Amino acid sequence: MYDLLLMRIEEHFFILIGVSLVLFLAMLLLTAKRYKSRPNTYLAISILMLTIIILKVNGIMAETWFDEVFNFLRIEYLFSPLLYIYVSSCLHKPIKKSTYIALFVPFTVFSTLYTFVWFSDHNSFNLFNGLLEYIEPFEIYFIIAFNFIVILLFTLKVQKSDSANSFKSWIYVIAFGLIALLSSFFILEIVELLFDTYYGNYITIGFSLFFILLTYFGVQQLQVEKERKIIERIYNSKHTNTSKEKSSITLDHFEHIQLLMKDEQLYKDTNLDREILAAKLGLSPSSITRILKAEGQMSFSGYVNKYRINLAKEMLADERFNIFSIEAIGKEVGFKSRSAFYNTFKKEVGISPGAFKKQ
Repeated sequence: MYDLLLMRIEEHFFILIGVSLVLFLAMLLLTAKRYKSRPNTYLAISILMLTIIILKVNGIMAETWFDEVFNFLRIEYLFSPLLYIYVSSCLHKPIKKSTYIALFVPFTVFSTLYTFVWFSDHNSFNLFNGLLEYIEPFEIYFIIAFNFIVILLFTLKVQKSDSANSFKSWIYVIAFGLIALLSSFFILEIVELLFDTYYGNYITIGFSLFFILLTYFGVQQLQVEKERKIIERIYNSKHTNTSKEKSSITLDHFEHIQLLMKDEQLYKDTNLDREILAAKLGLSPSSITRILKAEGQMSFSGYVNKYRINLAKEMLADERFNIFSIEAIGKEVGFKSRSAFYNTFKKEVGISPGAFKKQ
């Protein structure tokens, strides 16, 4: 047994590396305090299902107790339903009881059928073997079709939601990758039937690495977005607008710009540009540039970044925000990316945000 296992490790070395990375990511989501949450638990379990599927499809644990157990537990039907639950949890949308049943019916039915067949084989009666002989050759196509439908359903659910564009984009990429994988397996089944050649192990390892990277960066970005929203609530609870209402008619254009920045904190919009500001003032973008050059003695980006950096300095110096990542603070004050925040902060202040925070 040991020699057989060692031979398989040598034969499937790169696949086992991919499996190890997938397991590491799942354990990180389940144990790291920063990432522990109910949605991430579902994501971690779905990743563990992916690990078992990789081992099963490539026959790495064939003729072992592992293969014996997962031969009748049809976990191929669990991966996409768990992702559906994960997406619903992220969106804070409850799943109907009928939907829950529909998601897990294939796993329950096929697992029960294979269990009865296994029991029949070990007790010398063939009650369900004939039924399985008809179903088994076509099951791979049912697995592909079922997962394809579930992926489309949670993608449509995200599309109809009012969630952040970053979350939507991430789910779309995952969905595209999964559909590409399912399509590949369908094509490979046809190739195997025609030419008796199988290349699924290469696709499996490639997909697992793709999914690891995608999941890690996606979870990281969702965590930053979650922290940003908490920062916003904390900051807004302590900073109320005490300025008197001013009619835009009595203000000149530069004063109106200042009012939009100070009172409405327009600079916190990561998509803010001259066109958006000009539309609010009923001016042309070129007029905005002239006004800021004449009154503020700076460019549009310099003027907006001044407000962003000042707020970032305030938050970095405030002990209430110590538990949040610097990237989350950068997103909250209006920067689109971590690198943009770091570069601008260092340019304006002379040191990095991390160094400023330590001081």
